[in-house]
Amino acid sequence: MGAPHKLVELLGPGWSSGPLVVATTHRARRRGARAVPAGAGVLLRARSVWGPIGAAPIWAVSLDRFGVVGGVALLRPGGLLADRHAVWIAEIPARRPPPEPGWRLTARRTDRPREWESPDRRPDPPAGTRSGGCRP
Repeated sequence: MGAPHKLVELLGPGWSSGPLVVATTHRARRRGARAVPAGAGVLLRARSVWGPIGAAPIWAVSLDRFGVVGGVALLRPGGLLADRHAVWIAEIPARRPPPEPGWRLTARRTDRPREWESPDRRPDPPAGTRSGGCRP
């Protein structure tokens, strides 16, 4: 699955986005919500986002540099949200309620849920051992 996911959660007055994967590479930004585990959203450093053809609807939430919600749109396949004042755009699953425009959101780092672990990932070796598990 590649590098581990960086997870954040956006918080507002009585509202939470749920887990959002921070898209740090160009490929991750292009793939958006299609490339994350089910139930999670994506946080993109962008000013516009489009709903890819054949994908489920998502809430697109634009945030300015202070974390204030500038726009909220339900993106259906082929839809577009563009906000020239946006610095970040959050793609949130449509089953979650969106935040209200004008709310100031804060980001909180979250731990990666265990079910997102790759099944072939080996646990870290115990302290004092080498990667092969042999004693020094």
